[in-house]
Amino acid sequence: MKNKFLVIILVSLFFSAFVSAKVEVRLHSEVVVDSDVKSLRLSDVADIQGEVEDVEYYQQQVFDRAPNVGETTFYQSKDVSLLLRRISRREGVVFKLPQSMRVENLGNQYSSKTVIRRLKQLWKQNCPKCEFQISALSIPAQPKRLVGQSWRILENGRRPKGSFSRQLQFMEDQNQKMYWVTGHVEVFHRVPVVRKNTRFQQLLKREDVEWKKKNITYSRQTPLHIEDVVGRRVRRTLAGGDVVWDRDLIREKALRRGDTVKVSTGEGHWNVSLLGHAEQDGFIGDVVKVKNLKSNKIISGRVVGKGEVSIQ
Repeated sequence: MKNKFLVIILVSLFFSAFVSAKVEVRLHSEVVVDSDVKSLRLSDVADIQGEVEDVEYYQQQVFDRAPNVGETTFYQSKDVSLLLRRISRREGVVFKLPQSMRVENLGNQYSSKTVIRRLKQLWKQNCPKCEFQISALSIPAQPKRLVGQSWRILENGRRPKGSFSRQLQFMEDQNQKMYWVTGHVEVFHRVPVVRKNTRFQQLLKREDVEWKKKNITYSRQTPLHIEDVVGRRVRRTLAGGDVVWDRDLIREKALRRGDTVKVSTGEGHWNVSLLGHAEQDGFIGDVVKVKNLKSNKIISGRVVGKGEVSIQ
């Protein structure tokens, strides 16, 4: 049986023994790029899932040079595997490869398809893990004198929510006329969801939460990781299937008045720490007063973790 993704090659750090994957890099079987792209980064040729820091790291890694305008580059899975060996990898990464891969450079081709692709690329810079489904797209006609010339979409840096309108500019247009691209977009993201009804102030355990792709188009909240949810209490009742947002969770205090806390200060390679008594309650980020247990002096510092205060 032959299928594009029938052959899946798992590549782990320097081909070491299998470790629990922190990052998954799934390469596409078909990729289209623009004329001004010189190098292909992993973000151009793959979907990358995992911790934000690791995702951002792998997005910037160079995969290969881009094909010239009008050219297409074909890869077999063994070719892709060889290219991936050149990438400096972190522990816990898993690469999933198609049986073959095709990268095409369409140049400055202007069409609904290329406009959709560029919109998604722009929006993914702000939300790398989001999926965008665009409908009711309307694009301006390209002036005949500008056919084949470069063009760009001006983005405002915010995640789109439903109906959208973005400016489009043809770069060689001496009149500097602005055009508009309009349409509707639905945004999807994997988020923590409660498996069943939860009661007020219930402590969420790992088995209470699952990871699902949901429509977050109109949400103003940033999606959480499951690790951000487990071990915290809900501030309201949630029905099974509800997404867990930060606003649904009780903000736990990192320290309380009278607690013994670790107070530290330092810069570069040196660090000094001592014990103190918290003089007030505090959340992470708050500036609180702490009594030095040796000198009994009151000092101020910022809460950086549970029972931890840092003095700058």
